[in-house]
Amino acid sequence: MNIVFWLSAPSHYRMGAIRCLANSWPGNVTAVFENSKFVMYRGLDLQQPPFGKIHPVYLDTLDATAQAAQTIVDENADAIHIMQCFSPRLPLFKRVVPRLLTKPSLKLSFFVERPRQYLFWDGLVREVAYRWRSTKYRRKIAAVLALGSLGAESYCRFGIEPHKVFPMSYCVDHEETPITDFKIDKEGPIRFIHLAGLQESYRKGLDLIFAALASIGHGNWTCDILGFDPKPELLRKLRVSDDDKRIRWLGQCKNTEVFRHISQNDILLLPSRHDGWGVALAEGIYCGLGGIASDKVGSKDLIDSFDCGKIVKAGSVQELAKAMLFCIENRNEVGRWKENSLKYRHLVKPEAVGHYLKQVLEHVFIDHYRSERPHAPWHLSEMPD
Repeated sequence: MNIVFWLSAPSHYRMGAIRCLANSWPGNVTAVFENSKFVMYRGLDLQQPPFGKIHPVYLDTLDATAQAAQTIVDENADAIHIMQCFSPRLPLFKRVVPRLLTKPSLKLSFFVERPRQYLFWDGLVREVAYRWRSTKYRRKIAAVLALGSLGAESYCRFGIEPHKVFPMSYCVDHEETPITDFKIDKEGPIRFIHLAGLQESYRKGLDLIFAALASIGHGNWTCDILGFDPKPELLRKLRVSDDDKRIRWLGQCKNTEVFRHISQNDILLLPSRHDGWGVALAEGIYCGLGGIASDKVGSKDLIDSFDCGKIVKAGSVQELAKAMLFCIENRNEVGRWKENSLKYRHLVKPEAVGHYLKQVLEHVFIDHYRSERPHAPWHLSEMPD
């Protein structure tokens, strides 16, 4: 049985697991990309991920994009089709799903984040839209691979049957193994790092970090900001002084260089108002860091499971500052978090995520839900003894 993934663009966060799946799957695995370049994170110069046995197709390089998509659907009528988007307004959904629904042997799944809902009215509109959409399509959907427990809970709430919903994660696809000393210098500063979204600093909570640092005041800490160079208007908006030497603006870099910057720190900060997954936290764990994340970050599951950090209320400067101050004053605990991150970091690698993805697809499309339900390997409490 062949598999066709329908994706917006190639990214390491998805492709590592799909590549590992393709290496062991008995059929062909095709990845159809709407765009050949991944441009969402403008603060990073994203490099092309390795594909292995995956057969890539780039719709934006073809003359008749819509017709090409239809041809792929027709030629793979009996394949498993896995969509990245769950919105009928998006071009990829419009080109693929209506035609898939005409196939008698429909095998449709979604590999998706939960919708953004950190603003009340926006969240209410999205909640209603996703509930209606789930009701419309749920009988035709074989599986929803939802990012994190938050994502899985959301799609169950929208109306997808729980036995069809599986928690999923992005993976950390990096060839080199960074060397991190998890021991904390008793005299040196606690080193925080934040991977800022260039165009989404509000969603990522960059303003919350600086408000928390201001409330902490003078202390034995540093904070690296990776992703963009500060402009005067941004500094004024964040009420940040550009002469504080404890704050280092590292600017833009290639995604392959991110790990070098992360591994030079102790705690990764991700106080997002909303994050479907939040791969930066997984990258921090892979590099042996503890983490502080908000309760609206999908990858907070990793902190819960690995016991490698703290989870704070989204939007709360007070809770974030309290957690950061705890790190400054409890170095042994930060060292223990770093030990745990190094102990479990293999569970965020493509091999672990890809193997779990294969188990889910076998459970759904080969065993037809009759076999034992697979457990996400990063959910340690659910794993059999």
